[in-house]
Amino acid sequence: MPPRLSTYHRTNHTASLALAKNLRKNGSAHARMMELAKASRFYFEQLRKIGE
Repeated sequence: MPPRLSTYHRTNHTASLALAKNLRKNGSAHARMMELAKASRFYFEQLRKIGE
């Protein structure tokens, strides 16, 4: 049985937060990482809608 979409989303979210935490001292890199995390959330929301 393949992993659920929510498993991928949770793993990606956790990794994004860890990267952002490490980049916190570098303002521009941290901001870029947070934008990527925002885009990722949007992507997974769209996939979830397709799967309904």
